[in-house]
Amino acid sequence: MITVPSFDIVLARSLQSFLDAPQRSPDSMRYAEAAGFLFSVACAPELVKPSEWLPKIIDPDNAVETSLEQKKEITAGLFSLYNEMTRQVQKVDVALPPDISFLEDPMANLEAGASISQWAQGFRSGYFWLEEIWSSYIPEEIDEEAGYQLTVLCFFSDKKTAALLHDDVKNKEVTFESMTENMQRIFPDAMRGFALLGNSIQHALATRDDSTRTPVVKSQKVGRNELCPCGSGKKFKKCCGFAHQ
Repeated sequence: MITVPSFDIVLARSLQSFLDAPQRSPDSMRYAEAAGFLFSVACAPELVKPSEWLPKIIDPDNAVETSLEQKKEITAGLFSLYNEMTRQVQKVDVALPPDISFLEDPMANLEAGASISQWAQGFRSGYFWLEEIWSSYIPEEIDEEAGYQLTVLCFFSDKKTAALLHDDVKNKEVTFESMTENMQRIFPDAMRGFALLGNSIQHALATRDDSTRTPVVKSQKVGRNELCPCGSGKKFKKCCGFAHQ
């Protein structure tokens, strides 16, 4: 049986040391990426079981050999991080985990090595993994607001994504640099807004009569190395999965 401790900076550093180790499988998520992914999972309208999300973080088919005790330790660490994300979402009092923060230069946060960029990659991967569930519950009247929050939280996932979003800005006087700076400024509000959205839906479902609830059929999970269902011809992790390059 795995004992799940409270999440703190010591546990965060241990988790980071394991997930960010260079010998880890390239198909396993890094610490900041896993944190963003689990924030998205914690916000989801429906409960996602650990047996579903855990293999998305640690590649079970190509992982570095670890001892049983180390497996228990890393699993407990991920459960603890998930529990902390869930607690924050329930209170709508969210914050980035230890050692994940914005760099002083806003543009530097678009670099692949930046912790915020990795967090955004994980969040984006988690959201699109559960996109069908979200689309089943987001009311039409707040769909635009949810899209705004997603834009902000996904902005730093990579330079290409950020540049495409900037290209869509109608006001051509808004530079890429100023837009990036503004995205950094409103990022905390977007986190709280997305947590509030997920929390509100979760609460509504929990207090709703089961006889009136419309079941949601989950889409088949797409493997990270499978072709993306969008038809691009790229692997899912290189396309709509938005995992790190």
